[in-house]
Amino acid sequence: MARSSRLRISIFAVALASASAGAQNPPPRITASDSAIIARELAAWDALQKNDSGVAFRRIVGNSPTVVIVGPGGITRVSAAEMGRRITVNCDRRRNPIDSARVDRLSRDVVMLSYKVTVEGRCGSDTAWTTTRMYSMTVWAREGTRWRLRSQGYTALGGFSR
Repeated sequence: MARSSRLRISIFAVALASASAGAQNPPPRITASDSAIIARELAAWDALQKNDSGVAFRRIVGNSPTVVIVGPGGITRVSAAEMGRRITVNCDRRRNPIDSARVDRLSRDVVMLSYKVTVEGRCGSDTAWTTTRMYSMTVWAREGTRWRLRSQGYTALGGFSR
């Protein structure tokens, strides 16, 4: 199946998952520009899964001089290139499906994407593959005609399983 077909199917699946989210906090309708942000996030995950932290990853997220990462280990500030390198050098990924994606427009040029992601991978000296479910939030800012990753936050959803 062609990569663009898989991406369209993934976007459609994300849209369906978002449409069926809980009635307490129903998501707004996904627009074409929302779909483009979701597609960009999926492409970033895909590049990391393929261990392509170089040109492909930086082309997707923009070569931001500083990306703020907030996670269980604290707050770090790294370049987009360093962020990709740290992940792909230390970890192997099998799958990174996302669901329940929601795009919130903070301004005309800033959006926040929140979703659940299930990461299957192994890092460091681990030989066993693990599955980690997380909540994730990404802030994208448009600079001129390009979108750039500005911040990423995540937290584990129910811990780890093997």
